[in-house]
Amino acid sequence: MKITAIPQFARNLNRMREIIAILSKYGLVDWISRLNIRIAKGIFRSTEGRLADLSAEARIRLSLTELGTTFIKFGQVLSTRADLVGLPLANELAKLQSNVPSDPPEVVRAIIQKELGRPISEVFRTFDDVPLASASIAQVHAATLHDGRKVVV
Repeated sequence: MKITAIPQFARNLNRMREIIAILSKYGLVDWISRLNIRIAKGIFRSTEGRLADLSAEARIRLSLTELGTTFIKFGQVLSTRADLVGLPLANELAKLQSNVPSDPPEVVRAIIQKELGRPISEVFRTFDDVPLASASIAQVHAATLHDGRKVVV
């Protein structure tokens, strides 16, 4: 491995750890163990409490949601392929089509301020932190410009 590749390798390793931890959290350890990944063998514990009461399909949906945009999109695509994943999982993953959690207001405000290059208060008289809609790669917020025009951001 080249020395210049070490930072990328470290990022990849950290993301892999995050993915495995989330899959483990949702009790998907049996599935991981069957993947024949050496690092995953024997390091997981069973899920306890509320998550253990959920169906495997619900736990898969929740884990994809927690893993973020790319995994949510993957789940959305799989929801259209009951022939590949089976009807119960496809139906559960279909919830990712319209039931995706929104980003926290502080994250949204930071993104908008970065894109606009100035504070939100300089551009908008009002900005609603509660989104009108939320999807896997975007969400929409109501706002009012200083001249009184209502806009969506």
